[in-house]
Amino acid sequence: MTGFLKRIGDKFTVEYGDSGVYVRWRPGDASNAEKPAQWVNDAFPRQEQVPENMLRSLIGTEARFEDSVRFEERKAELRGKLDDGGTITIGYVKGIPPQILSESDRTDAAETLRQRAHSYLRSDIWPAPIASS
Repeated sequence: MTGFLKRIGDKFTVEYGDSGVYVRWRPGDASNAEKPAQWVNDAFPRQEQVPENMLRSLIGTEARFEDSVRFEERKAELRGKLDDGGTITIGYVKGIPPQILSESDRTDAAETLRQRAHSYLRSDIWPAPIASS
């Protein structure tokens, strides 16, 4: 699956429209912002595409996620921290515009987010809790 990369200020987002999943991150180290920024700059307009298996390389660092998924009426998010001091969020929305998530949708969303975190953003054991500040 391929996602669309965009940059807003110092944050990057990859949206995988067909699945309703997005990954949003803010690098903690400026050197980890160079590769995604270059990816956006070099792409043809509306062609800033990122395959899922390239996401970790694009982010440039490991991620540590919270144990629990956070739910709002129309989205689910799994938040974490990057090893370079930045932040990362994997999110899920159902449909465009986003629809209210049922209990079944919430269960599916939580599993999807955990699976994506493990498959594409971590190379070590999951889940690993992050320290609360």
